[in-house]
Amino acid sequence: MLKEKGFNVDLAPMPNGAPHPFWDTNQAKVTLPNHTETFNTDFPLDLIKVRIMEGSTIVANSAEEVSGGQAADADFFIYSEDMEMEEKAQKINVVNRARKLALEMPQKRKIWLIQVLKGQTLRGKSQEFVDVVIDELITADVKSFIRYAEMEKDELFTRALIYECVHKGILTKDGPKIQYNSDVLGYDEEEALKYLSNAKNQAIKLRLMERVGITK
Repeated sequence: MLKEKGFNVDLAPMPNGAPHPFWDTNQAKVTLPNHTETFNTDFPLDLIKVRIMEGSTIVANSAEEVSGGQAADADFFIYSEDMEMEEKAQKINVVNRARKLALEMPQKRKIWLIQVLKGQTLRGKSQEFVDVVIDELITADVKSFIRYAEMEKDELFTRALIYECVHKGILTKDGPKIQYNSDVLGYDEEEALKYLSNAKNQAIKLRLMERVGITK
């Protein structure tokens, strides 16, 4: 790429530690002032300096890395219009993927998903009401929405069943521990999920389904 831009210096280390015709000169130094500095990556030297900055711990690769806590040691960040547009496009693609999942999702599954992510039972609500809540979930945390939207049907249903049974007092919680009468289903939600997913415990699962009046 650099040769295509007219830069013909070999950047590989010199043999026997000899001084390098580029790296050991002022051309290779990157000095960052306390104001915006513009680099044009169409120019070989600017491209090299940007690559140097991308590998530095004091320069974050984007403002998002700084705000997200991924570049704790950074004093500067790189702003790239192309990179920003690419990140925005990626976010749009993720949201579009979530909306496609929501569009193809049966009403019953939407209600399970809302039960799990929002702790809210919407059985009996109109399709429009449910769709509004689904849209709120996508807006609030699209990654969590996709994770649960793509979850196996039985796992999502069982998670929703646990939430509803706890909400109605059929299952009780003592801290994270979940019980059915005196039987401990699990010492947290994941253990309770495994318990009710086990073929040996389907009688209890069916009993819980009957008590809350839901089916898969």
